[in-house]
Amino acid sequence: MIWWLGRRKKERSDLFFLVRVVFLFVVINVIEVVVLVVFWATWCNPCVEKVPILNRALELYEKDGFAILGVNLDSGPERVRLVRRFLVEFGIPWPNVLDGEGVHDIAGSYAVSEIPANLLIGRDGKVVTFDLTSSELLE
Repeated sequence: MIWWLGRRKKERSDLFFLVRVVFLFVVINVIEVVVLVVFWATWCNPCVEKVPILNRALELYEKDGFAILGVNLDSGPERVRLVRRFLVEFGIPWPNVLDGEGVHDIAGSYAVSEIPANLLIGRDGKVVTFDLTSSELLE
C-alpha cells in the first residue's frame, strides 16, 4: 500500500492529505498501537538488508499492538513505479507513504539526514526513541 504525501501539480488535494493524516492519527491514538516509522529508499542497500528484521519484528509484536509505517524517500518521476515494484518484490506488508516536500516533508520534520532511519511512537502518540538497532527491535 502506498500513500502520497504532499502535492505535485495539483494531483492530490489538501483534503486527500488531511484524510491520510487523520487516518494515521486514528491508528496511533485510538487503537493505541506502538508504531515504528521507518525511513527508506529503494536504492538504499542497508534499507533492503533491514527488511527481514522488520518483518520478523512485525511477526513477533503485531499481536501486542505493534505496527510499522514506511516513509519512502525516493525522488524522481519513476518513484511510484519503483516503490510499488520494491514493495511487491520484497513482500512488504506494512503501509508506506511517499515523503512530500515543504510542510509535507516527514523526514525533514524529524531531521532525518541519512537512511535507514527509524523512530518509535508510543501508545500515547509521542516519540519514544530514534534509530533502534536490529537487536533492539527484536528484544
